[in-house]
Amino acid sequence: MQSKFLVVSLILVAAALMLVAGCHPSDTGADITLEQSRTIAVNFLLNSPMFKFDGKPDSVKLTASSESPKDTNNPNSLRQFAFTYEFICLHAGYGDRSGQYVAEVETPHTAQIVVTGGNIISAIIDEKWDMLTQTMLFTREESLQIAEQFVRNDLTFVFDGVGDSLRLVDIVTLRCPSCWQFVFEFESTHLGYGDRSGQVLLQVITPHKAIITVECGEVKSAVMDEKWDMINQRLLPK
Repeated sequence: MQSKFLVVSLILVAAALMLVAGCHPSDTGADITLEQSRTIAVNFLLNSPMFKFDGKPDSVKLTASSESPKDTNNPNSLRQFAFTYEFICLHAGYGDRSGQYVAEVETPHTAQIVVTGGNIISAIIDEKWDMLTQTMLFTREESLQIAEQFVRNDLTFVFDGVGDSLRLVDIVTLRCPSCWQFVFEFESTHLGYGDRSGQVLLQVITPHKAIITVECGEVKSAVMDEKWDMINQRLLPK
């Protein structure tokens, strides 16, 4: 009898300690309610570096919310909630702008925040600013311009690329914010890669395919014909 009482007492003490510690479903990734998710989302917004810098607390309003149902084929799946908030900052720009010269003008913003199992999995402001990584996002068009300019400035293309032969043949959307892979084709007038000045070259129209990966406005990978590293200007190991 005493052992049973001891076990029950230990359980009650453990439960009390969890409450004191502030444990809640989101600590374990458990499924949570719409109301709990909304609280997590708005607290994330209010405590973000951008809002803490110059956000107007009385300007925040929830304009939309939605729920994505669980995946019935996955017993471990969690509901996903998306919230849209509008708010006003007292200056232009994004993030913590301490020490920057910024225009003093009330600026409206829209934040889209996605919560799953108590975790923020996406938080974007004005489709431009990633609140999780605190970085600017780039559109597909902007990323395409970066990729094309990279190809045009590459030493292979500069040396003997045929300008009007460059064309975009494919775009692949990657599984990260502002990430794309662009596939270009073009022709050069000699064999080889890179700057071939001073070399004896066979003059022949040579087709090339360049695959350029751009993440958040930065070229992360650039490979030509699956042979040439355009970033480091060297042949890839076989």
